[in-house]
Amino acid sequence: MKSIPKRYVLLGTLWFIFMINMLDRGLTTTLLPLIRNDLGLSLFITGLASSSFFITIIIGNMFGGYLSDKWGGRIILKVITIAFSVVTVFTGMIQNTVHFIAVRLSLGLFEAPDISASLGLISRWFPAKERGRATSLLMTSAVLGGILPVVIAIPLTTYFGDWRPVFYVMIIPGLLAAWAVWKFVYDSPEKALARGRLSQEEYALITEGALASGLPVQASKVDRSVVVQLMKDRNFWFAILLIFAQISLGVGFGLWQSTYLMEGLHFTLSQMGMIAIIPGIFSLLGILLFGYLHDRRPGIGSRWVLLVSFAASAGALFLLSLVESSSQLGLLITGMAMHGFFMTASMVPINIYFQKRYGSGMVATAYGLSNGLAQIGGSFLTPIVAGALIVQTAAGLDFSLVFVLFIGIALAGAVTSLFLTDKPFTVTTHQLSDSRNVSQESVPV
Repeated sequence: MKSIPKRYVLLGTLWFIFMINMLDRGLTTTLLPLIRNDLGLSLFITGLASSSFFITIIIGNMFGGYLSDKWGGRIILKVITIAFSVVTVFTGMIQNTVHFIAVRLSLGLFEAPDISASLGLISRWFPAKERGRATSLLMTSAVLGGILPVVIAIPLTTYFGDWRPVFYVMIIPGLLAAWAVWKFVYDSPEKALARGRLSQEEYALITEGALASGLPVQASKVDRSVVVQLMKDRNFWFAILLIFAQISLGVGFGLWQSTYLMEGLHFTLSQMGMIAIIPGIFSLLGILLFGYLHDRRPGIGSRWVLLVSFAASAGALFLLSLVESSSQLGLLITGMAMHGFFMTASMVPINIYFQKRYGSGMVATAYGLSNGLAQIGGSFLTPIVAGALIVQTAAGLDFSLVFVLFIGIALAGAVTSLFLTDKPFTVTTHQLSDSRNVSQESVPV
């Protein structure tokens, strides 16, 4: 029986880690109404405490991606999987607002470097013709991690009679993930080959694209001069705006989704759980389709895929803004399905764009910096603004102004998409020769 290729074993490990990552953070979002009532938090304080998670996600992204390129993704993933699993356990022990903010800050710091490190490993371990599928498969873990909190949290909360034990059991998959990193993850095919963990045949398949193009097989380490040049690239800033829009529409809307369904449309906890799964199911379909189309039609520019994603998501949010009560179930399901399919699926072209433009040598650095900067607005400010726009009425919570905000962000993302280019980013590297003279060389990374 033919063994599973090592690059797909690595991908499976990255998938499992990212799924746990998203599951951990999704548990708080799903159980937020219960946590808010238990701790006696106002809507504003709830939004502030929840968004504090993204303060350290900003820091973790900006430094985590750079450190992944500098030290290697293996050591970064080892540390963060153990750390964020322990913090999740402590989430079940919180007693007040200060505790809530403390665990959210800690969780954000340790979960942030995951995606940057994973994208860096994919760009090194997969040939260009397979990266669309590899990236889309990785992104399905984010969707599943978004669905599982509802599937797991509600039955476990009912079983235990309390929301706190749900967080305690999460130490088990976290420790399994840390073991999997130690067992299956190597920073590059070269290191795995040297240790006898990779066949020469698979190594040749992975590196054939780089060899044919004359590019170095093993990516060089980034330095601060490369980061400075990156910050001067206007496409880097366009990408930040797109990630901001994607995070705002994904995280910002997702954070208030359970509150919208329960306190805006008056669904019960179990009904909310079933409806909240809908975007995730259609997200899986969108992610897999977008990844497949990339590998089959690599000539389609990222700008056009992102334009369709954001424009369609704006339409989906408009449909949701028309829902006034739980009796309009058909319209609600249609809007949720469209939003899930198009908005979450936009993660694939965004992540592939970074691999196309910045290459394996600095993709983790580029994505980490851009994601960190985008998180400032998308994950921290947007949920707070959205919370401030919710209006308390005699009939419940009114989310009309929130949808105006999100529709505007989606349309802004669609317009920004038109300015992107997939042309590889070229940097000037400084190399020290044998005679100790500094030379400059312009190379694509």
